[in-house]
Amino acid sequence: MKCKNGFNKQAQTYINAKHFGKSLALEPQPQPSISNIEMTSNRHFFVTITRMTMLKQIIKALEASWSGDTAYNKSDWTPENPARGQCVVSSLVVQDYLGGDLVKCAVDAENLQESHYFNKLDDGTMLDVTGKQYTFPVNFRLVPVSHEGFESIRDKRLSDDDTRLRYKILKSRVDSFLPQSKESAPS
Repeated sequence: MKCKNGFNKQAQTYINAKHFGKSLALEPQPQPSISNIEMTSNRHFFVTITRMTMLKQIIKALEASWSGDTAYNKSDWTPENPARGQCVVSSLVVQDYLGGDLVKCAVDAENLQESHYFNKLDDGTMLDVTGKQYTFPVNFRLVPVSHEGFESIRDKRLSDDDTRLRYKILKSRVDSFLPQSKESAPS
């Protein structure tokens, strides 16, 4: 999947979709001054700002919580590349707070073939909080996931004991950084 920068008008977000050492992240667009916003759009404007603030808090909490014990392969994880091996568990945590679905893709590069997961939010926004683990150009190809008796990719990934343990560790750490718990998070 070749990514390009794009603008999602519904969420009023800018998608930085380059996977060359950066996460796919939502960044606020320049907003009109408050006096120019019509009364009917005020609510949408403030909901967007609130969501952006929450997203930034979640990303900051994830980055502070990553470690070898939350990585897919502890020996691949380093403090210099903390996002390495964190995609599944990070995507699950993001889904807890922002909803949406998990997306799986195959990553192909010279000397690297692996799976990678990221989020597709309910409004269609693609969010990859661990894309910066790839510090060199890679190609992404969407891969269909067989649920094999599971209701969702989430259920399938959490059926694996190691993934479930890593997710619980990361989720607990992220929860401790954030002012709101899962119960009050949007679904």
